[in-house]
Amino acid sequence: MSQQLSPWIEGAYGWDFGESGWNSGMDTNLIKFSFLFDRNVDSVVASLPSAVNGQAHYLTTDNRLYFAVGTTYFSTVVPKWFTVVVRSDGSTWQYNGVSLVQVENTTQLSTRLDAVEVVISTLGTAAFENVETFATFNQLSVLEGQTQAYTDTLRSDLANDSDQALGAALVGRSTVSVDGIANLPALGIVSSLYSVASYYEGGIDGGLLYKYDPLVAKSTHDGGVVISPTVPWDGLRASVDNFLTGVGETDPSGFGCFVAATDVLTPENYGADGTGDETTIFEKLLNAYPARPALEIYIKNVHTVTRQLYVTRPHHIYGNGRGTSKIISSALTLTAPAPLSCGLLVVSSDALSTSGGPITLPAVYVGTSGLRAHIEKLSVESSGNVGIIRGVTANAQCTLDTLLVSSFPSDGISVLASATGTLDGGSYFGNANGTVIQNCSSAFNGGRGYYQKGTDANACMLNRNVAFSNTGSGFLDDSLLGNTHVMCETDGNGAGYDWTAQPRPTYFACYAEGNQGGLEWNGPISSRVSIFSYQGIQPKAGLAYLGGMTGGSMRAGAELRYADTDQIAFDKGAGATPSTYMGVSKDGIEYRARAADASTFRLTGSYSTNYTSFGFGFGPSIHFPPVSVAGNVIAGRPFFPSGASFGTDSAITGSGTAAPVSGTYSRGAIQLNSTPSAGGFIGWVCVTSGTPGTWKTFGVISA
Repeated sequence: MSQQLSPWIEGAYGWDFGESGWNSGMDTNLIKFSFLFDRNVDSVVASLPSAVNGQAHYLTTDNRLYFAVGTTYFSTVVPKWFTVVVRSDGSTWQYNGVSLVQVENTTQLSTRLDAVEVVISTLGTAAFENVETFATFNQLSVLEGQTQAYTDTLRSDLANDSDQALGAALVGRSTVSVDGIANLPALGIVSSLYSVASYYEGGIDGGLLYKYDPLVAKSTHDGGVVISPTVPWDGLRASVDNFLTGVGETDPSGFGCFVAATDVLTPENYGADGTGDETTIFEKLLNAYPARPALEIYIKNVHTVTRQLYVTRPHHIYGNGRGTSKIISSALTLTAPAPLSCGLLVVSSDALSTSGGPITLPAVYVGTSGLRAHIEKLSVESSGNVGIIRGVTANAQCTLDTLLVSSFPSDGISVLASATGTLDGGSYFGNANGTVIQNCSSAFNGGRGYYQKGTDANACMLNRNVAFSNTGSGFLDDSLLGNTHVMCETDGNGAGYDWTAQPRPTYFACYAEGNQGGLEWNGPISSRVSIFSYQGIQPKAGLAYLGGMTGGSMRAGAELRYADTDQIAFDKGAGATPSTYMGVSKDGIEYRARAADASTFRLTGSYSTNYTSFGFGFGPSIHFPPVSVAGNVIAGRPFFPSGASFGTDSAITGSGTAAPVSGTYSRGAIQLNSTPSAGGFIGWVCVTSGTPGTWKTFGVISA
């Protein structure tokens, strides 16, 4: 299982037993925990200073704690009511959920108590000598009895675990435990938290921690993260859809709701139990927290829906794995036109525009674009559907990772987007350029396994995907500019890799079984198709075998790095195991010739807009001016900004109006006179090494 982050202090967890790659997350955990045990900070600041090993700071602009190890900052969120101490003066600060406020420490409180004692001691006994105001013995006895009765009642009320108005509810900022959503009280206590054990009373899942907020409108009730106490519900699964939609709200214009704050949502938080039609549950789940830009949604069980689902914000939707976590699209009611009719649609804002977009979203949906959504580790399966109904469709750029999409009447996984709109008898308005599809399987679908179509379905990466037993092609690329397929496999489909009469795709190490009607590689070869060392059956009869890349020159949008390992390339040779490395980009060349080099050698134009330069990470050594800059710096003449050495005993260190008065120099160093004049000197030469050494003039200039 991939690394996950906890909702409290962003602790890393979730690795499977024996899994590699956990050391970075665990190192971060240990550093974070060691700081949280210490709690001392060096300052409370609005802008972080440079990182110094062992120092920590509270940053007021994002309310996070930053602590430095070496020259690298690590950080953590700050739990509510967490306190820190400023190391220099011992002042104590506490985070109240909004900002950091100063509170009195024990020393300050002790000082105040001492002051009170001093005041009392100065009063003497004079303040207590009027005995007429003293209570009689009988009066004190009555008071004692009343006090005892009161404290006995208070103890009993505090110990009560059945009446929600008693027990922990009597204590400010306490946590009240209830068994299910239906057991929340009709009126919450503002200062208390309500811990719901399970969505349904007696269950084990779906509970959240709620806080009663008297200012939240009851019209925002969604039955999951916002609960209006005046929406009636019997607590049963059979009536949960009515509860989610607020049927029977007795105070629709009122205020006061229980509100949950959580970073990760599940279908169970909205009453899912894996039985019956859970469409309303999923629609509420996908549209929770309307003010948030995106949600984390975790699907761990099998659920059935009967309406098309939309991703209208860049959600991260993930499960436990294909088969274990599943959405079954059963006899769908479709709300998008035929080309975009599917089980799950990642929506582009273009598809919703009034200028020609094809989709009118159901009223429950919030958000206008699923751009950069990430959906992974799920199965999406069709049951009882007929017609042109696809499985998962990207109409906006997104990432589809480790999905199994199966048994749909039409295509399994599609990228459908076009600036011009009309394609395949319908509208594809959208922009899905750059979509990533990786580690997916598309199987037993009535159309193609993978399908890319439209003028804005380009530059997609299809990596390590499998298509098997689909009626149509395993992979069909009908985009405008083409997409890249890496290490994909097609097996037992109506055709293998298919592309149009105007071919555009690129295939790297892709494989085709020879059981696809002689159409394993089905498309014309031209300079617009690139096939790199493909494996499996040869192209169909009449097509030439390609041993390498066809097409024009090579282009790279990012730096090309050359090193012995991926890690060395990532570290640019300067990581835990220094090594040689070379990087090439449009900005120049960077080269580490030896593992022990302190800095990389560079050929770049980034040091100055006036030059192309040779230099190191710490600065340029030689400038080459393409045009004249100033004075004696002219086009084509090398400029040595830090001077130049000639042999081991002589060097021109630079120029100036006088001999150096600071710095360390060796005998033979020369400083040229930047303002020579008749009768003066060419410069100064160091005759005795030192700081700055002994300098003498040389080179008399004739008068």
